[in-house]
Amino acid sequence: MAKSHRISYLPSLNKSSEPFAFIHSDIWGPAKILSISKASYFVTFIDECTRMTWISLLQKKSDVFTAFQEFHSMVGTQYQKQVRSWQTDNAMEFLDTSIQKYLHNYGIRHQTSCTYTPQQNGLAERKNRQILEVVRASLFGMHMPRFYWEEVVKSAIYLLNRTPSRVIDFQTPLQRLQSLLSIPHLPNLEPRIFGCTAYVHIPKVLRTKLDPCAKRCVFVGYSDLQKGYRCYDPQTKKLHVTKDVFFRESEPYYSKGLPTTTLQGEKFSQGNVLPEGGNDDGNNEFLELEGITERLSNSSTHEELRGGTDDVSELEAVTEMLGRSHTHEESHINKIYIYSTNIIQI
Repeated sequence: MAKSHRISYLPSLNKSSEPFAFIHSDIWGPAKILSISKASYFVTFIDECTRMTWISLLQKKSDVFTAFQEFHSMVGTQYQKQVRSWQTDNAMEFLDTSIQKYLHNYGIRHQTSCTYTPQQNGLAERKNRQILEVVRASLFGMHMPRFYWEEVVKSAIYLLNRTPSRVIDFQTPLQRLQSLLSIPHLPNLEPRIFGCTAYVHIPKVLRTKLDPCAKRCVFVGYSDLQKGYRCYDPQTKKLHVTKDVFFRESEPYYSKGLPTTTLQGEKFSQGNVLPEGGNDDGNNEFLELEGITERLSNSSTHEELRGGTDDVSELEAVTEMLGRSHTHEESHINKIYIYSTNIIQI
């Protein structure tokens, strides 16, 4: 009782040699920012043999049952294989009565990790970590708003399935799967930098002779069902899937100086166009407050702060107005709110 410690967990030496015989899954979420399709979670399905990964976006955790049904049906139809075992953690959504009944009817063995032992579901946990590292790098590198996380996740899965891995002898998961099974043709597009500016060609039937020949969009990934790139137009909130697109990979669609990068897209997008479901309550107050705070922060002495009575009075009014709004719940606005209150006290 006095010397109890956790034991070390060695990697399993028993690896599946048959595709889809052993599937690993884990749920990530909830995301604090809803995606464009209003998703808050995603669940991964990873084949132990080939390390091929599929994901399903979820609005709530209980949707995992529907996601697994769709994945199970896809495996049987597209690859003529049967899932034999399903490894998950001990979360309640995986232990739902409907899921257990479905697994029992199809003879699928459900293995779960012990409580407080994520090491036993290590393959899925590591995959989620890898996906999130790609997501953060893509968002930060191109100053993308956070509501694009769903598109980055899809793009990351597309690229990871086509990236060599040491655990499968430096083959790509797709190559490993193709070497073991006769699989349907999957589109392979040249990789592009997520979030770069993409000029989508406008067909002649949709424009006049004096109209632009292309529209400026943001590149958000690759299509699974069409051989084309996914390009999103924030102004019209339309998604274009096309091969007729010219990329400016050195040119981010979102500029670094826009408020989008400050809040990571919770409220803003380029040109003050908000994502679906967003609202602009408090945006004007925030911009006004940030400008005044920046001017006062450049003052080197307290006397200079006291001398700027007009700015301080204006700052006090805007701060009071912002303090009554709900927008100060955002961490960045909250910091400016606290800082501006300190300036007023000085």
